[in-house]
Amino acid sequence: MQNRNPSNRIVRYEILGFGLIILWVAITVILSTRKLLDRLHYLEGFLRVCAWCRKVDHDGHWLTLEGYFNQRFNTKTSHGMCPECFARVSQETEGAPPPAGGADTTSA
Repeated sequence: MQNRNPSNRIVRYEILGFGLIILWVAITVILSTRKLLDRLHYLEGFLRVCAWCRKVDHDGHWLTLEGYFNQRFNTKTSHGMCPECFARVSQETEGAPPPAGGADTTSA
C-alpha cells in the first residue's frame, strides 16, 4: 500500500530543494575558486623587476639581470648595444667635445 500523505511529498520536495540549493552554491564556489587560481597562476608567471635598479626578484633574493640568467638558466651573458640605443648614443655624441685625457687630434 502506498503512502498518499501529501505532507510526505512536501518534505521530499523540500529536501530536493535544499539539495539543489546546496549543489548550486557548491558549483558557484568551485567556479569562483577556479577563477581565483587561474588568476594567481597568471600573476605568478610575472618576473618582478625593480623599477629603479633593474634587479630581478628570484626566490626572495634580488639579483642583477646577469646574475638571474646565470643562476636560473645557467646562461652566461655579454653586453652589447641594440640598434636603437646605438643610433641615439651616436646622435648624442656627435659634435660633443673629446673626453678629457683622450688622444689629441690637433696637429702642431
